[in-house]
Amino acid sequence: MIATEPANESASEEAVGGHVTMRSEASPLRVFISYSHDSLGHADRVLALADRLRQDGIDSILDQYLLGSPDEGWPLWMDRQIRDTDFVLMICTPTYYRRVMGEEEPGVGHGVNWESNLVYQHFYQDATINKRFLPILLEGGSASDIPVPFRGVAYYRPMTEEGYEALYRRLTNQPLTPPPDIGTPKKLPPRERPPCAFGNTRTDDTQQVILSAGTNQEGSSVPAQTSLVGISSHIGRSHQHPLLGRDRERGVLRHFLFETEQCGNALVADHATLHLSEHRPSRSLFIVLHGDAGIGKTRLAEEVGRETQNRGWTVLWSQSYAQEIPLPYRLWIEVVRQAMNQGVFPYQEMGQHPRLYQPLSTLLPELAEMLPQDAAVSAVVPEQGQLRLWEAVLAVLGAFSRRTPLLLVLDDLHWADTSSQQLLAYLARRLHSYPILLLGTYRESEVLATHPLRLLLTTLQREQIIAMLTVPPLADTHMGTLLSHRPKPLVQRIQRQAAGNPFFAEELARVASAEEPLAQTLPATITAVLDLRLGMLSHDCQQLLGKAAVLGNSFSFQQISMLEASNLTSLEEERVLTLLEEALRGNILSEEGTRTHITYTFWHQLLVNHLYDQLSATRRARLHRRAAEVLQRDYAGREEEGAAMITNHLVAGDGEPLQVVHYAELAGNRAYNLSAYPEAEGFYRIAVGQLDEHIGPFLVNASQDERSRLAYFLERLGECTRVQGNDEEARHFYERVLEVRSYQHTYATDDEYRYEAQIDALLWREIALTWYDLSDSEQAQKCCERGEKVLNDAGIVGGAAWAILHFQEGYIDWREGNYDSAYKFALEALELFKGSFKQQNIQEGGALRLTGTRRSLAGDPVNLGRAHTLLGLIANSVGEQRVSLDHLQTALTIFEQYNRQREIANVCCNLSDLYLKKAEHGLAQANLRRSLSLAEQIGDVPLMSVDYYNLGELAIRLGNLEEAETCFRQSLSLAEQINDQTYVSLFNVGLATVCQIQGKLSEAQACILRALTIGRAMRNAPCVGSALVALGNFRIAQAMEASEKRDIDEKNGTLHQKEWQGSNDTHVRLLRRAKMTLERALTFNELEAETKAEGRLALAYVLLLLDELDTACYYTIRILEEARQYELIGTCARCQRLLGSILTAQGKQALTEQEFEQAMQVFRKCGMRLEYARTLHSYSVSLLEHKNTVQQSYQEGLSFLREARQVFDECHAALDLQRVERDIAFYTVSWKE
Repeated sequence: MIATEPANESASEEAVGGHVTMRSEASPLRVFISYSHDSLGHADRVLALADRLRQDGIDSILDQYLLGSPDEGWPLWMDRQIRDTDFVLMICTPTYYRRVMGEEEPGVGHGVNWESNLVYQHFYQDATINKRFLPILLEGGSASDIPVPFRGVAYYRPMTEEGYEALYRRLTNQPLTPPPDIGTPKKLPPRERPPCAFGNTRTDDTQQVILSAGTNQEGSSVPAQTSLVGISSHIGRSHQHPLLGRDRERGVLRHFLFETEQCGNALVADHATLHLSEHRPSRSLFIVLHGDAGIGKTRLAEEVGRETQNRGWTVLWSQSYAQEIPLPYRLWIEVVRQAMNQGVFPYQEMGQHPRLYQPLSTLLPELAEMLPQDAAVSAVVPEQGQLRLWEAVLAVLGAFSRRTPLLLVLDDLHWADTSSQQLLAYLARRLHSYPILLLGTYRESEVLATHPLRLLLTTLQREQIIAMLTVPPLADTHMGTLLSHRPKPLVQRIQRQAAGNPFFAEELARVASAEEPLAQTLPATITAVLDLRLGMLSHDCQQLLGKAAVLGNSFSFQQISMLEASNLTSLEEERVLTLLEEALRGNILSEEGTRTHITYTFWHQLLVNHLYDQLSATRRARLHRRAAEVLQRDYAGREEEGAAMITNHLVAGDGEPLQVVHYAELAGNRAYNLSAYPEAEGFYRIAVGQLDEHIGPFLVNASQDERSRLAYFLERLGECTRVQGNDEEARHFYERVLEVRSYQHTYATDDEYRYEAQIDALLWREIALTWYDLSDSEQAQKCCERGEKVLNDAGIVGGAAWAILHFQEGYIDWREGNYDSAYKFALEALELFKGSFKQQNIQEGGALRLTGTRRSLAGDPVNLGRAHTLLGLIANSVGEQRVSLDHLQTALTIFEQYNRQREIANVCCNLSDLYLKKAEHGLAQANLRRSLSLAEQIGDVPLMSVDYYNLGELAIRLGNLEEAETCFRQSLSLAEQINDQTYVSLFNVGLATVCQIQGKLSEAQACILRALTIGRAMRNAPCVGSALVALGNFRIAQAMEASEKRDIDEKNGTLHQKEWQGSNDTHVRLLRRAKMTLERALTFNELEAETKAEGRLALAYVLLLLDELDTACYYTIRILEEARQYELIGTCARCQRLLGSILTAQGKQALTEQEFEQAMQVFRKCGMRLEYARTLHSYSVSLLEHKNTVQQSYQEGLSFLREARQVFDECHAALDLQRVERDIAFYTVSWKE
C-alpha cells in the first residue's frame, strides 16, 4: 500500500500571474484519478495514463496500485485522496456520466457514485471556482460524457502527444505562451454625461456603490469588516426530521443556485466595464415555492438556506405575518435588520455615500444616527422619495452580493404588504446581473384571483423574471418514512387522512396514543389551519359545506341541492350555485367533469372531517338519512353502484335494519365480484350485524329465509377473511354457517337433501383449507374426511363435491412431498370437474351471486383451471418443467377468460417460480409484477408473502443482495402475520442464504435454526430438507472461514505447528459435518427437484474441498445430467463451474477452459452477476494455479480476479469479496517471487 501524506505546503508556492508552481523533490505534485470500471481495456488505458504521469514526476494516485482494499475502507480513502491531492482527473465516459449524474440503475456503480458525491462536495466548498477538477477524455470519449457541472471547464485528450502535453502543462502550470510583464496603468479622463432623467435609470451613486462594494478606499478587495460573511445566523426550526421526497425540487433549486454562483463569477470578471445591464444572463433570479398550507414550502426553503450557508453564501430570511399586513415595507425592514445583526451591512459604503443610503433611515430610524449631519436632503415629491428608498435597498443588496452570493428568503408572501410587494417587483427587474437569488413562498389557497400578489406574479412571469415551483403532496412511501417510528396500522390510517401533507401527518401522529390510535377530534394546530381557510367564506357558504361534508369528499350539484330541500325553486337553486362558486373561488372545492356530470371535490379529507365534526349528533343522523334518500333516488335502477354510499349513510343515520341489510348485500357482492375482499368483508359484517340485531340472540326467532341469508353472509365473510390470511376467524365463520344451516332444517325432497349434504361437505373442505393455511395438515385431512363421510352418508357418488375434496387432499399431499399421491388426487379432481362442467346449469352472471360452495356445485369452470394449477405445481416440484408450463398456461387462459383476478395472481406467481428455475428472469419478473399488483389490490396477504419471496430469489440471482434481503424480510413478516408456519420455515431459509452471502453469519445461523425447528415441529419433510441443505452450505462457509484464518495466521508467522494442525482439524471437521448434513438432507424423497440438485451440488463441492476428486467429478457429472433433464439452467452452469475447478485440481488444465467459458456465457446471458463473478474467480484461480502459467495467462487471471472483486463489491457479497481479495494478494506476491 502506498503511503499518501498531505502535500507539503511550505515546499510549494502557488502560481500567481503565470509563475510556475515550484515544489521540492520530496513533495511532488499529487493527482488523484477518478474513473468508472467500464471494462478491462478501459482500466488498462487509465493505468497507462497514471504510469506515464508518475514517470514524468507526478505522483498519480490510482486504486489499481493498491493491494486489496485500503485499511480505512474505500469511502474514507477516496475522500482523503480528493481532499489532499492537487488535482482530480475525472476520466469521463458514458458509464461515468450516468453514475455521476445519478442515472445509473439502482445498486450499480457504488464506487463512482460515492466518489461523485465527494467531488461535488469539494467543488461546492471551493465556491464552484474550479481549480482542481479536470475532465479527461480517452479514446472514443465525447464532450457529452462530461458531467454537467464541469462542462464549463477545459477538458483534455491525453491519448495523443499534443493532448498529453496540454494536460501536463495544466498540471504543472507551464503555459505555452507566458504573458509579458505588466506595465504601468494609464489614467484616462471620464466622458461627459447628460443629466439623469427621473425614473429612467438609477442614480450615479447607486451605480458606483454597487460596483465599488467590497473594496476599501485603497482599492483592496478586503472590506473594512474582519469577516466577509459576517455572523452566520441559524436557519429554520430545530429538531426537524430529514427532508423527504423533495429530491426533484432540490435539484431544480440547486440548478438556480449554480447559475447564481456563475453569475457572480462573471460579475467579478466584468467589474471594470461598468456595463452591467449588457451582461444580463438568461436566468431566473426569483424562485417562488407555492402549495397548500403545511405541504413543506418553508421546510424546503430552510433546507436550501442551510445548504447555501454551508457553501459560503449570505442568507437573509424575512417572513410576513397576517397581523402585520398594514405595516408598510415590513418584509424589507426585517431584511435590513438581519443584515445589521449578521454583520454584513455596508457601513463603510454608507459613510462614503450618505445621500444614497439616507432613505433607509425611514425603514430603520437607528440608521439616522450613523449618517453624517449633512446627509439630510431637501423635500421631494412622494414618488421621488419612494424611488430613492428603492434605490437605497438596491444598493444595499448589491453591496451584499459583492462579498458573497446572497440568498434572500421571503416566506409567506401572501401576507406581505403592498409596498413590500412593489419593492420586490422593482428589485426582481434590476438584480439580474448579481449573484443574488430571491426565494419566496406563498399558500396557493390564500392568493385568490383578486389578490395583489397574483397580479404581481403574473406580470413577472410574463417578463420571464420568475420561476414558479409547485410543492406537491408527499408520496405514501415518504410519508411512511416520516412516520416510521409509529405502528404500521396507525401509519396507514394517517396516510389516508393526511393525503401527503407532512404537517398534518406529524400533528396526527403527535396526538395519537396506544389506547386511542387516532383522536376523535382533530388537533388544535390542524383545526386552526382549516378554520383560517374557512374564515374567508361567508356564513351561508360554510353552512352549505357542512351539509355537503355528510355526503363525503365529493358530491354533485343535484345531490347537494336535494340535501338542502326536496323541491328547490329556481331562486333557491341559484342561491346554492352562488355559494358553491364562492367555495370554488376560495379553493375549498374543485370542479371536475362537464355539462350535467359535474362533481365537486373538497380540497382535503381533513377539511371534510372538520366540517362534519362541527355538526351536532342529531343533525348528523338527520342529514345521513336524508342523504340516503337522495342517493336512493339518484341511483334508482342501478342500486349496486351507489349501494356502498347508501349503506354507510343508513348505518350512520341509524336506518331500519332490513333496509341496511339489503344495501349492504348489494355493496358486498359488488366488492366481492371485483375481488375487493377487504371492502366486501366490511359490508358483509354490517349485514351480519344488522341481521343479528333484527333476529335477536336466538335462531328460533328467525324465519327460514332469514337463516338462509345469515348463512350466505357468513360464508362470504369466511371466504373474504381467509383470503386476507385471517384463518382462525374464517374457521369461526364457517363453523357458524354449519350451525345455522343445521338448525330446524327440513328437506322437501331427496334431491334437496343430497344437494344440501354436498353444501355441508364443501363447508368442511373450507374449514380444512383454514387448517391447511396454518400448516396443520393433520387437521386439514381430518376435515376432508368429515366431508367425505357426509357425502357417503347421503349416498353421493362422483360430482363436484368429491372433486373439491380430492383436489384439497392433493394439495395436502403436494405440500408434504407425497407427489405420487398428490398427482393421483389432482387427476381424479380434474376428471370430475370436467364432468360437472358439462352439466353446468348456470350463467356466469348468476354464478357471481352464489357462494363458493354453490358455485362449485353448479359447475364452476374455474375449478378446471385450479386443477391444472395443482398439476402444474406437482410437475414443477418433480422437475417436469415443460409439463408444468403447459398446465399453468392452460390454467391462466381459463382464469383470464372468466376474469378471476385472485386466481390469475396465483398462477402468475407459480409461473414466476417456474421461470426462475429456467433462468428466464425477464419473464419471471413480469409475472411477479402482475401477481403482486393483483395481490395488493385484492388484499391477498398469503399470496403477497410468496410474491415477495420470489422477488427476493430473483434479486439474489441478479446480484442485488440488499434488495433480496429486504424482500425476504417482507415475505417473512407477512407469513408471520398470517401464521403460516410452512412459509415461515421456507422463508427463513431464503433469508439465511442472503445473510450468509453478505457475511452476516450469526443472522444466517439463527434463521437456519428457526427454519429447522419449525419444519421438525410440523414434521414437514420438504421444510426440514431445505433447512438441512442451507445448514450444509453454512458449514461449508464456516470451514472456508476457518481455512482462511489459518492461512492468514500462517502468513503472519503467528501459528505454531501444533496450532496449525488444530486449525486444519477444525477445517476438516466442519467439512465432514457439512457432508453428513447434506447426505441427511438428500435422504428425503419429498424434496423438490431443484432443492435436491442444489443439495447434491453442495455435496460435490464438499468432496472437492476434502480432496475426494474422483468422487466429486463423478457426482458433478451426474448432477449436470439431471439438471439438464429438469431444465435447471442456473444449476447446469454452476455444475460446469464446479467441474472446471475439479478438473483444475486433477491437473487436467486443457479441459477446464470449455467448462468455465460455457458457465460464464450462461450467467452473462441470464444477467446472474454474482454467479458470473464467482465463475470468473474460479477460472482465474485455475489459470494462476497452472504450473506453466505464462505472463499472458497471469495477466488474464489477475484481470479476472479484479473484475470479480468489482462485482462482489457492487453486490455487497462480503464473503466472496474477502476470498477474492485474499487471492489477489496471494497471486500477486507469488508471481513476483
